[in-house]
Amino acid sequence: MNRHEERISIIQALYMIDITKCIVEDSFLAVQITDFVVESVRKVNEFLLDIDEIIISNLKNWSLKRLNYVDRAIVRLAVYEMKYTDTPPTVVINEAIELSKEYSKTEDFNSQAFNNRLLDDILKNL
Repeated sequence: MNRHEERISIIQALYMIDITKCIVEDSFLAVQITDFVVESVRKVNEFLLDIDEIIISNLKNWSLKRLNYVDRAIVRLAVYEMKYTDTPPTVVINEAIELSKEYSKTEDFNSQAFNNRLLDDILKNL
């Protein structure tokens, strides 16, 4: 799997954990795993309170619970990668926007633009 495919597995696992409240290890039964996938899902879960606080502090007239599950998973992964890994922020944001284009389309809400603005604001404040 390439990194993009691994990130897809990560957001699928994070989505599953968020919706079903299952433990991290159970989410691995439903996705393709690699060391990167396992480590990323575990670390996002480990730092979830800090990640969510970063997201919340950068949301304007919006709440974390108001984000749909897919966008929440994408943004959580992006914040984790920007704050806790050496992946260049531009790569992280570009990947998050690509994932939004692929997996988060709604008729009345432009997730790509919203996520892009949110992640740009987060990057400025990290």
